Amino acid sequence: SFSSTPSGADGGLNAYADGASLYFKDMKVVSPNTGSAYTGGFGRAANVKFDGCHYVGQWRSLSPTQFVGCTIDPQTSYIYTDYYDATFDNCTFNASEGKAIQVYNDGATSVTTITINKTTFTAAKQATTWDGKPVTAIDINSNGEKFTVNITDSSATGFGTGLQSGNDFWNIKGGEANVVINIDGEKVWPVEKSAVQTLNEQIAAGESTITLTEDVVFEEGEVLTIPAGKAVTIDLGGKTMSGVSSAATTAALLKNNGTLTLAGEGTVSFKAENPSTDNSYASNTISNYGNLVVGGNVVIENTTDSTGGACYAIDNYAGATCTIKDNATVKAAKTTVRIFNWSDTNTTLNVEGGTIISEDGYAINTNTDATPNFLSLIHISEPTRRYAISY
Repeated sequence: SFSSTPSGADGGLNAYADGASLYFKDMKVVSPNTGSAYTGGFGRAANVKFDGCHYVGQWRSLSPTQFVGCTIDPQTSYIYTDYYDATFDNCTFNASEGKAIQVYNDGATSVTTITINKTTFTAAKQATTWDGKPVTAIDINSNGEKFTVNITDSSATGFGTGLQSGNDFWNIKGGEANVVINIDGEKVWPVEKSAVQTLNEQIAAGESTITLTEDVVFEEGEVLTIPAGKAVTIDLGGKTMSGVSSAATTAALLKNNGTLTLAGEGTVSFKAENPSTDNSYASNTISNYGNLVVGGNVVIENTTDSTGGACYAIDNYAGATCTIKDNATVKAAKTTVRIFNWSDTNTTLNVEGGTIISEDGYAINTNTDATPNFLSLIHISEPTRRYAISY
């Protein structure tokens, strides 16, 4: 048995142990479960290893630390990993007070790795922090230090549910940008953002010009949205934005509620695998409720086959304005551009150039569903082109 002595005293837990490599084998180690930041730890040791030990109370990793095959109960405190690498291999945490590991620092700028392998965490009851937050098996709190936490073949039960993680295994309570968590080889934090999520964040933050540097593939249900009051130019930069929807409901790749200009060269392509055959819902490449400009050498296409009735490359709703110009190409299997009104607000399509193609339907369709005191306005300023128009 090995127990605590006053902080800094020679020979006991809390001693400085200058430069020593300390190895504890098959022992019961008892530390106070309350006390100063240095209660439980060797402030100047080269490294510390506990092998097959029964550890009770608080620990502070004031030097590189290994727990191997240990049974651990921090009681009302934690096993703090603090400022150095720490490893827990084939350990069992029997957390009598619902607390286990806290990956923590207090302003250090070092980079540390916490390795947890084949370790089980069981809490006899749930605990909360001083400010009432649930305690998980592995609580993480960075005030500057960068942590990588690698967890393999481990599990937890009985702990509180983390407000951020949604599970009782781990949670980050501060310094999210400084933390990487890998579980069984899969990165669970930071959560990887899709290209569409990143674009939506850029637009919401007010970026006025965005140039694509890679193709953007939309996942099922993802929509690039321009909020009302926002104005953005997206230069496709020779890239493609594409998506496929299997949903049997209204869908769109881009939804413009503000002002959107598509410029440069590239393609925006959408396909609906379950389109409406009775026009009960629309499957659009772009749903336009604001001001849309398609120019440059941009191609907007809806590749849904001709069995899909309400499948439009551009679907313009009440009050919207759409301008097609330069060498832009807009194409679809059935109706390519729709003007769909349901209120007494003018909706406008300006064709100043480009090409509108329908493979088996109408290039432009107007659909008016409301009172007669509004207009679907179609302005075609390039007389050398022909358009099939239905209304």
